[in-house]
Amino acid sequence: MNAEATFGGYTGGVVERVMIDNTHVVVLRGTGREMIPVPEMEAFADRFGFRFVAHERGDANRSARVERPFGFIDNNFLAGRTFASWDDLNQQARQWCDKVNSTYKKHIRAVPRELFAVERMHLKPLPAWIPKTTGFQRPLRYGRAP
Repeated sequence: MNAEATFGGYTGGVVERVMIDNTHVVVLRGTGREMIPVPEMEAFADRFGFRFVAHERGDANRSARVERPFGFIDNNFLAGRTFASWDDLNQQARQWCDKVNSTYKKHIRAVPRELFAVERMHLKPLPAWIPKTTGFQRPLRYGRAP
């Protein structure tokens, strides 16, 4: 898996902070402003120049904003797909994102691609060197067929 392609290659950069729920994949202990990330995730954030920010426990508005996109991806992109490799997953994801982000969305009253063109100027550049990570040795399958 190529970290640039997975993390920032599509967007061309990174944001200063990544809002997360209080998942233990990232959170070692604490919540909200008191959250301390697990060392591996803190190192990942440091490498790319951003910080994880956890929402306050019980903040339903924040939780929904963080969780809703995952449900959309689970139900509209990942469900029933098989990936031969991380590169295949990334290629399929880019094609899907290009299609989805080029259509008008009523809830934001805009085309996401057009909004992102303005936001892209505010992203931090990716580091000059991004280490490669290892990939899976077997095909990737996610969820059940739609």
